[in-house]
Amino acid sequence: MFSNNKISPLPNNGVVDDSSGSQVSQRRQAVVTVEQNSQIWTPHLSERLRRRTEFGELKPTKKSSGNLEQKIIQIRRFLREVAFKLEPWRESVKAIEGHHGSGVASYFLFLRWSIYLNFGFFMLLFGLIVIPQVAFKKKNYTTAVLGINSSYVHVNYSQHCSQQYILNYSSTSVSEILLDFLQGTGWMEKTPLFYGYYEGKELNYDKSYIIPLAYILVCIFSLIYSVIMMAKKSASNFQDSIYDATPSSHYQFFTLVFLSWDYTMTDEISAKLKLKSLKKQIISELTDKQYRQKRKNLTTYQYARIIFIRVLVNIFVLLCLGTGAYLIYFTTQFTTFHVKPDEFHGHHESVRFLVEYLPSITISALNGFIPFVFSFITKVEDYLPQNQVIIILIRTILLRLASLIFLVASLYKEVMCTPKDNCNVGVADCPPLRCWETYIGQQFYKLVIMDFLISFSLCVIVEPLRKLFSRCLKISSLEPQFDVPKNVLDLVYTQSLSWLGFFFAPLLPCMVLLKFFGTFYLKKLSALKWCAALEKPYKASKSQSLFATVLMISFFFCCLPIGYIICYVPPSRSCGPFRVYNNMYDILTITVELWPLTASMIVRFLSSSAFILTIIVILILFLYHCAQRGSAQNETIKLLRKQLNAERKEKFYFMMEANNTATIVAENKASRKQ
Repeated sequence: MFSNNKISPLPNNGVVDDSSGSQVSQRRQAVVTVEQNSQIWTPHLSERLRRRTEFGELKPTKKSSGNLEQKIIQIRRFLREVAFKLEPWRESVKAIEGHHGSGVASYFLFLRWSIYLNFGFFMLLFGLIVIPQVAFKKKNYTTAVLGINSSYVHVNYSQHCSQQYILNYSSTSVSEILLDFLQGTGWMEKTPLFYGYYEGKELNYDKSYIIPLAYILVCIFSLIYSVIMMAKKSASNFQDSIYDATPSSHYQFFTLVFLSWDYTMTDEISAKLKLKSLKKQIISELTDKQYRQKRKNLTTYQYARIIFIRVLVNIFVLLCLGTGAYLIYFTTQFTTFHVKPDEFHGHHESVRFLVEYLPSITISALNGFIPFVFSFITKVEDYLPQNQVIIILIRTILLRLASLIFLVASLYKEVMCTPKDNCNVGVADCPPLRCWETYIGQQFYKLVIMDFLISFSLCVIVEPLRKLFSRCLKISSLEPQFDVPKNVLDLVYTQSLSWLGFFFAPLLPCMVLLKFFGTFYLKKLSALKWCAALEKPYKASKSQSLFATVLMISFFFCCLPIGYIICYVPPSRSCGPFRVYNNMYDILTITVELWPLTASMIVRFLSSSAFILTIIVILILFLYHCAQRGSAQNETIKLLRKQLNAERKEKFYFMMEANNTATIVAENKASRKQ
């Protein structure tokens, strides 16, 4: 390719003649030719990495193109390309990224991933629990349900209590039907949406299908599915953030200006959006650099002042969390003891509706007002814009989780209230909850509805009015901005409601899925029409991994009450698939007892404390090994980075020497001509 531009080595001696001068000129011409050909034939590094990530890499093989391995790689590449083109809302995310930057676009990517998560979550519950319960007839209580040892079950009590739990509702007016729909009461209680609809019997099917066993196993596998999805998301985000996590202060602007452009774009609109996105990224990097330079110039007094302000702000945050917890507990107790299920007819419908929704209104009001306070006080603490996102996320997730934890604790106090009768229904001062699982499902059902109504009102009513007032009054501070931390925590909060409530309302993930689907278009309208561009754009290098981490923490907090209820809380005798058992997990014990002796012994050994403790110790040792291996790899990376810097300096030195040699040759040649 470069046959006409042969490069010979530099002369070893210090003598420089005309031939060496011609050789130097040939070298310089060859370097120019190589650079030109590289620009023509070789895509730049970021483009190659993007293509390799999106479409895969075709590896050359020794055989012809008809090789099976080559065909498989081509098919995989084709499928990835088709999946990339069919990716939902790709153009919408690109438009939002061009208008607000990659930080806001990362929120919509996270929202799209949440839709995927809830779709799979809903399909598991709908296909394996709802459809079998609705479509097939049920047998009477069989050995597969009751087992051999009758000490686990109470069939007589269950049948007696189920006859008492007969809902007599005669809602004829539209207002009563609508109120029952909003509250999940009345005719809604006997729908597949809630736990009380499902029976603890075996299906009349060719093969054995036990509803209680399917209910508990599908719920467990749904949680495992969520863990797998989040782990996969976190792993991909971690890989994407490795490059951004490396120290690149010397070439970050060079990379943004010269290596960030997508040369495959042919559309003018896409090019303009990409240009806006690059502008936002450069502004974000400049903001970070300006902040770090400012921190270096702080005096001791200024630094101590910042620390003192941050301590006061954290104390104020704790007071806000404590106040919110007390309000949630108070409203839950007020609703329980002033509107009892058997005394609804003595209250006016509108008053009953407000009192029923009082805990949901309180939680939604706290989640809407206190994060606004957190966003305001965080500006006083003088954090880096990216760190502001992290601090607000941490404080807001503490608020959201604390509100849900105190709600669950209040409901648990009502469920475990004593004394109770033979049907596990509270008597005396305890609330008479004949189907407490449905009652808990109704609380999360109302929270999801309230959350959607608030989001709809903010996007359709509040934000357009704020934008109108800001233009009429010419006050820029009134114009709404797209608050990334608040919107992310709204998603995490809604997803937490789905995880906490799906066991008591199996179709709740469907409601969350529809809510997320509508939220995408509402937030898109808000971002492109109502919200102004951010004054301090956020970087998206670590946003996705941060969002996934926050969601993972919320998931494990939601799993704790579900696991505790399955293992320790007695189920209702009047409703649900576990009405005949002492505890919900008894169906697993009965199923294992019906297995062959060898399989039963293996399962008991795997569930024993000794085996579980051994597994925990092995996992701890494995984690320690991974941590040490990661530490060693980090040290290797640092060493390789030092070697690369040394080689770069060495090459720079050789280039300078070659340049000096060429200069000397040119001067000698000029002097000889004279």
